[in-house]
Amino acid sequence: MKSATLKGLTRRRPSWKWVPPSGWPTPPQDWTPSATWEPPGDWPRPSPHHQWWRPTRSGRIRVIGLVVGIPLLTNAILVLLVTLATLQGGSVDPTDPMNFSNVTLVNDSAATFYIGCSKPACRTDILDDHWQRIPAHSQLDFRVSRYENLAIVVSLRPSRTSHSSCLSADVTAPSARIQLSSRGPCR
Repeated sequence: MKSATLKGLTRRRPSWKWVPPSGWPTPPQDWTPSATWEPPGDWPRPSPHHQWWRPTRSGRIRVIGLVVGIPLLTNAILVLLVTLATLQGGSVDPTDPMNFSNVTLVNDSAATFYIGCSKPACRTDILDDHWQRIPAHSQLDFRVSRYENLAIVVSLRPSRTSHSSCLSADVTAPSARIQLSSRGPCR
């Protein structure tokens, strides 16, 4: 398929071609009538069912390319996303349990601690905007998104401004057991 060149610019071939009715003279190559063009009065009247515009070969190829190409591209992207999610150990369904880690936070000390989230990404139904109390020698189980780093604030009293330490954990595994004794300074 060749393109016409006009002063260094390439122009693609038209998708539609004007077709004269039978009995009319054949127009010059690539001729199309203007919006105000009227045929001479001595030409035969066209049939009421005459198709004035018909798709060209390049127009049909473009339509077939779109009809076939868009679904193929869409399916290829979906297959790629599902494959990537599966390779990372997750699922494309946001409610799938594979997308969450079960975290067990163990208070292995003799003191009662309060914990809270330092990032909105680690908010859960347990670690919401309030502080959660963990008595001495007990544990707290909750679920978080597997694709986030867990950042927990640990304090002796429920105050966001006066926390004593922080916990940071990689929770990309299906389950994690974190001990409060592994806490460190907040960054």
